[in-house]
Formats: sequence, C-alpha cells, structure tokens
Amino acid sequence: MTPALNHNELEIHEGQLFGAEELKVAKMERSLSAEGVLDIDLDPHRFHVRIPSRLGGKAVIAKIRTVNPEAAYNSAPREVLLTANSSRQESLSQLLVSDEVDALAGGPRTHKVMLDGDVEINSIKIGAMTYPFSMKVPVKVKKRLVGTIIMVGNTGEYLADIEAFNKVAKERYAQVGVDFDFNIVSMALPSAIQNENNIGLWITTGSNNGPHPDASALVDKAVADNLKKEITMFVVRNFVGPEKGRAYPRAHQPLGKEKLANCIFLSGEDMVKVPDPGGNQPNQRAWFTIAHEAGHILTKAGHYGPPNPGYVGHPGLANYGGESPPLVGHNLMKDGTFNLNTLSSSKRLKRMQEQMFLQSLLVDP
Repeated sequence: MTPALNHNELEIHEGQLFGAEELKVAKMERSLSAEGVLDIDLDPHRFHVRIPSRLGGKAVIAKIRTVNPEAAYNSAPREVLLTANSSRQESLSQLLVSDEVDALAGGPRTHKVMLDGDVEINSIKIGAMTYPFSMKVPVKVKKRLVGTIIMVGNTGEYLADIEAFNKVAKERYAQVGVDFDFNIVSMALPSAIQNENNIGLWITTGSNNGPHPDASALVDKAVADNLKKEITMFVVRNFVGPEKGRAYPRAHQPLGKEKLANCIFLSGEDMVKVPDPGGNQPNQRAWFTIAHEAGHILTKAGHYGPPNPGYVGHPGLANYGGESPPLVGHNLMKDGTFNLNTLSSSKRLKRMQEQMFLQSLLVDP
C-alpha cells in the first residue's frame, strides 16, 4: 500500500513504490468541492495498492478490509482491482474516512476506520488463483485530547444525545490523528444557582466584568468534586444567550479572571431541540457542536471564514490556506455548524488548523 504523502506529509513521487508506514484518515482537503463533489484522486491522503510487476498482464484482485478497536467501524472485505500499466499492477486511489456517512458517500473506494485500527490485505487473486496474504498498515494515534463532559443537574434527558455527539467528535478529530477522549459524568446543580434554565456565564457590563456567579459556582463545584479536567464541558439545561455552545480559551481570558479558562458550556435544550420548520428532518441535531467548541480551545481562535480576515494572531493564515474563495461551508470551525451529517456538512479541518493546535493540551498516546 502506497500513500500519496509520507509520514512527514511530503509528497511521494508517483513512480515510487513506497511502502506505507501508516495511513491517515482524510481531511478531504483539496478533494471535496464547494458543491460537495468528492474527487479521491485529488486528496492528499489517498493511497494505492501496488504490485511491482505486470505479472504478464493477468487480472489481479486484492481483498482489503479495516479492523478497528470497535467492530462497528470495521469495513467488510472489498475486492480492489489492480490493473497493469507499463511497469506494475495498480489500484485506483483509495481513501480512509471516519464515519458511515462519508463511507457511503464516497462509494467502494472509501473505507471506514478508527484511530488505532488497521488496513489489511488478506488475499490476492491472480488470474483464477487466490493466494492467502497478510499485510497490515496501522492508522496511528498521534496525540490524545483528554477532558470531561459534565451533565449538570436535571439534564439526564439529553444524555443519549450528548453520547452521540461525543462519538461524532471522536470521528471528526480522527482526521487530524487526535484521539478525542472525553469521559461523561454527572454533577448535582450547585445550590447557588437559582434557575437552571437561565444560567449566566459572563458579565459584560459595568465594573464587575468577568465570570457570572452561576458559572463560577459550576466551576467551583467541579473542582471540589474532582471532576474538572484541562478541558471541561458543562452540559446545562440552558444558559443566557442564543448559542448552543460557548467556549472560553485560556489565551482569551482577562488576567485575573481566568476561572472559565478552557471551559465549554453546552445548552442541552438548544443542542437537542434544533428547529425543523418542515417537520421532515428528524435527524436534525447539533451533531458537531462538541467538536466545534473543542476546536476553539485547541486553536485559540474564532470562527473560520469571512467576515473574519483570518485567525486572530495568525496573520499568515489570512488567506485561509490558499483557498480563493475559502470553502467555509465544509469547515468544522465555521460560524454555525450544520444540523445534518452529510458529505458536505461543516465537519472538516485543514492542515493549517491542525498546526494551530495548542500542544500543551495534547498528550502522547
């Protein structure tokens, strides 16, 4: 198996028979158009199956599958045709993806996989003869992002949805090799909070600019209960403001008012009860909000795309990595993520965003 890029993200010359040390989940950078059309041949993380011989021009079929830590992500064995060119037998380009939607949308050349999974070839058919064969290439975890999601007070009715959104976040961060490892726990509502349907987060007027007493009470109780981690998400019934989620990156908190640093607040009601005026989209949910808000903490930046000229503090990225116009709609960090999970949804990250990640929050696997 030969990837288009080596492990240092450098392009491999098309004529090289480079054996993969690892394969990567695709970001679909450069391969997914604004109209939602996927061209696997343009993807930087595509790979081929190659044999360094024409074998007399005989038909060759390799059987590929993925084997993962969770069986639900295993890709069933698929027959991949290798055709002869002037010097070797070679398949069409193939792609690894992290969710079922992308796997189906990309057709037989896309293979669902998890981090810590393997891509395997377990047989080769040459002409009429099938030969047992064993080759495994890993899909490695580069870093882990560890945190806690705290279900606060009377939020049990949202638990199943939050578990699903957490799973989606794990799928989304696979594209950057990061294991999204968040544990979900529960915590009683602090007694100081009077109305759990209208929790205050930040006071922005007057001389008391800083964390609202409600938010302070949540953080203090999480610390006292030994639940607060480096990144902590609080799922409450509702908070003041129109958003589904709000993140407070450490780098953006005023000196002396860092209590909410690296905290994320999620409105269970707004994440689960997404409006659907037509009544015909029962799967409308805030699928990507958890992954999106974590992205604010990791990149220390705001939303991707106009009207922002680029990421604050990153003037070299003002042209959005060379895209003109930028493909904002597909990006996980756009302002307002999509409520449906499709190939064109706002769930992609770019390599330049990966390079912005705050390394102190990431741990070795």
